[in-house]
Amino acid sequence: MSTIAEAKNDSKAEQLGYKLSLFIVLLITSGLFFLGDHLYQLSRETGLISTAIPPIIFLGLTFFFFRNQNLHRYWEVSFAFFCGTFGLFLAWAEVWPQRYAFSLQGIAFLKFTEVLPVALAIILLTWFVQRSLAPIYLQKGNLKLGLGLGLGLSILIMTVYLLFSWSKIDFESLLQASGWIIIISILDAFFVLLMLPGLFLRRFIGLLGVSWALILITMVYVLFNMGLRAAVGPIRDYSGLILFALLGFIYSFIMHKSDSIWGSLFLYTTVDLVYFIGMFAAA
Repeated sequence: MSTIAEAKNDSKAEQLGYKLSLFIVLLITSGLFFLGDHLYQLSRETGLISTAIPPIIFLGLTFFFFRNQNLHRYWEVSFAFFCGTFGLFLAWAEVWPQRYAFSLQGIAFLKFTEVLPVALAIILLTWFVQRSLAPIYLQKGNLKLGLGLGLGLSILIMTVYLLFSWSKIDFESLLQASGWIIIISILDAFFVLLMLPGLFLRRFIGLLGVSWALILITMVYVLFNMGLRAAVGPIRDYSGLILFALLGFIYSFIMHKSDSIWGSLFLYTTVDLVYFIGMFAAA
């Protein structure tokens, strides 16, 4: 009996070690992946070459994992990284305009030029290879649950914001900017949710299980929003760190429970609306 118990303990320890090692590898890879979202700041030639390297590497890894029987289970994660990096390469190619804007209309246009190539790359490649958009949560799923959670939290957030900020809002400016603010918020929400939990959550769950995958996605979301510099330097904004961690977990949790992106999309759009109202319609 003791031998069996020891064997089980050894097996659990090995599984824990494997998951922890894989967790660290995926966290580092994800961090490097989202570094690609900042390579456009380099010179045009250097930035274009730099953004072209990651998709080539991940495409090669995808073929290698797919053809290797022992490593076959990793091909979907590698494929997800390829879709994302290829989309970013298209978004920051020279044919797209410079990422500078000084008006809501300009921000909306530039956000659209960022979202379009990334979304098309992810959606079309996923459909072509896997013949389904379920891997990236673009499906109905449990729509009632997803929208219920998203709408309920959205109403709560907007109510609290208005209660504390009513006197600080310039409603004339808000009315003039409302259309563009809504467009920007929807585009930004779709971009981030498709790039983060959309691309990776289901794939990470397949390798790590639900709990580990949610923690990993949450950490990656924090890196994405606070910047990779925060991962290697002193953290000065702990309130921002906590807020991003909480939001990242909630978005991912709703997507997992509802098996679709729509509830989280509604909630993310609301959070962005609060942010942009404060930025463009402050009294």
